[in-house]
Amino acid sequence: MFRVRKLLIPSLFVCLIFVPFAFAQNWLWQNSFLNSEAGTEFNDLRILSNRHGLAVGHNGRILRTNDSGATWFGQTVPTQFDLNRISENCEWVIGDHGTILNCVNDRNWIQIECNTTVDLTDIIFHGRSAWIVGDSGTILTSATDGIIWSRQTSGTIANLKSISLLQSVSLAQGWIVGDSGIILFSSNSGVNWTRQNSGTTNRLNCVSAGINGYGAVAFGDFGTILTIFDPGSRWQPMYSSTSQNLNWGDWGNIAVGDSGTILHSNVDVWEPLASGTDRNLYRNCNDRILGQNGIQLRSIDGLNWYPWSFYTIPNFSGISFCDTLNGWTIDSLGTVLRTRNGGKSWVTQADGIATGLNNVLFTDTTHGWIVCDSGFIARTTDGGDLWAVVYSRTVNRLEQITFSDPRNGWIVGWNGTILHTADSGNSWQSQNSGSLHHRFAIAMTDSSHGWVTGSYGTILHTTDGGLNWTSQRSGTPYDLYSVSFGDSIHGWTVGELGRLLRTTNGGQNWVALTSNTENSLRRVIAFGANETWICGDSGILLHTINGGENWTRETIAMDRRLSGMTFPDPQHGWIAGEQASILRYYNDGTNQISETRASCPDQFELFPNYPNPFNGITQISYNLFTGSLVRLKLFNLEGREIRTLVNRIEQAGFHRITLNCKELPSGVYFIRMQTGKAFQSRKLVLIK
Repeated sequence: MFRVRKLLIPSLFVCLIFVPFAFAQNWLWQNSFLNSEAGTEFNDLRILSNRHGLAVGHNGRILRTNDSGATWFGQTVPTQFDLNRISENCEWVIGDHGTILNCVNDRNWIQIECNTTVDLTDIIFHGRSAWIVGDSGTILTSATDGIIWSRQTSGTIANLKSISLLQSVSLAQGWIVGDSGIILFSSNSGVNWTRQNSGTTNRLNCVSAGINGYGAVAFGDFGTILTIFDPGSRWQPMYSSTSQNLNWGDWGNIAVGDSGTILHSNVDVWEPLASGTDRNLYRNCNDRILGQNGIQLRSIDGLNWYPWSFYTIPNFSGISFCDTLNGWTIDSLGTVLRTRNGGKSWVTQADGIATGLNNVLFTDTTHGWIVCDSGFIARTTDGGDLWAVVYSRTVNRLEQITFSDPRNGWIVGWNGTILHTADSGNSWQSQNSGSLHHRFAIAMTDSSHGWVTGSYGTILHTTDGGLNWTSQRSGTPYDLYSVSFGDSIHGWTVGELGRLLRTTNGGQNWVALTSNTENSLRRVIAFGANETWICGDSGILLHTINGGENWTRETIAMDRRLSGMTFPDPQHGWIAGEQASILRYYNDGTNQISETRASCPDQFELFPNYPNPFNGITQISYNLFTGSLVRLKLFNLEGREIRTLVNRIEQAGFHRITLNCKELPSGVYFIRMQTGKAFQSRKLVLIK
């Protein structure tokens, strides 16, 4: 027996996204890892001297730290576009599709209009003046602290990647670099820009101006490094000792690039340093480097670099809830997460049990099992704090475990493996399955009757607890990954390439039904004769309440394999899958409104009102991705409509209205926005 490491995953990493398919029935998207939301890549990182900092990346992801990166928490932003760069004071972020965000009170992000939809790549401030560069030769400037932006003439349609201004009081000189070796120069504090000859057609990704009027250096593809000391002279190439693309560099300091490239400046020579990684590196910030897949490297002396945190994205392979509060999920790398509050927060309870964790089952809050590759079985009797290895008598991969009662349990796996326990999992004995075909799933309706499914369309049935297994005809040659019976005669099995079979007579006959998908179906759970849930690859999620006569395909806005599913009762369920995906289902049977995210997130986004809580007046903002009829209504806590705020056709773009609730009593209210069939709601707290 061994004790495993406990690690608290801060709740600030948890993102809750509700994906509704009916007014009172919701799937809740529960993310438990820093970098798991939609597989986020981070493009920029800044940490200030006061230990505050930001990291920004794909899909509108912003993380904030107040302790130099020891812990991070996600922030809500009014965009889903990729974010590319952070301003030096960490108050501004720019990104794709003309995104400009400004932070108020270190917490609330507002979107600033700039009348462009091109991707923006770099931003710089000096006093009240600011510049932004982007694709298609875009240069934006502001003289009003970034509130109003206007376009400058660049004289090029090349994509611009970086801007830098001399760090001096006068700020007379500055440079912009971009595709095809483009270099633009300003000698009048950014009022006008003229072309300079770079001597290269390689893309230039970064430019760094010197201090106190002393030149600049540019970094680009194929190891390009250029320098200039006098604006009236020419750019001169420098020896970089690499042919890798250089993505970022700093005057007289560090340059980083593809395949783990780190260069250190030693006067006029750039010397390679060991990075310990082959991932692409994007940016250096103080004592750390940011790179591909969320990698960070740290250094004490700027010469020796070591991994600080690899933000890997786990793929969850199984999930089990024994009631509506207590649940566990596992990934293939050996991590076990636990929740005690229905998934609102998760704790890494075990790390490194084994590799290849395939299925987890908890029969109550203390007794649990995990089955793994190589015949490995782990068992706990204290809710997962301690795990013991149980001898399985096999080295085959184990796929699924089930118990029909506290004493009798079964495990199935590869090469015909079926194991049985009659002593609550203390010991396991092999059962003869009749062939070496893989066994993927098992369903037992009691201690005697059960079914096993597997490769090549295998379906086996037992009426004596597995002493004898007989074959049932499936009519398909495809692998069947899951099986479930709602009662003793009504059952389902699902599998490869959308295969879906039903029986209404205990498996004497299996009938193939059309699933309308070629994605493999991974899990099925049935309740009685009528209700069944199915999940699978590419985010497929199917539901029927009439025995399969009609199926509803639920929209959950993700393209990931969903591998695990658990329902402690028909009203509460959870699904786990790739990229740390965890979804929660609830059906409370009421009309109570819950805070949700749109079921069709490509149509609109309703942002949290500000301020909230509020005293009488608050601002409500939303973004329409396409022009449409908008209905925005206010409800009280009982679900009664108070008033209609918007009911009109509006154009695509950012919108904001003022809500005056001075005549309403203090309490909790909801706003509900709908365009077409998609809707989203937000909770408001009125305090007087």
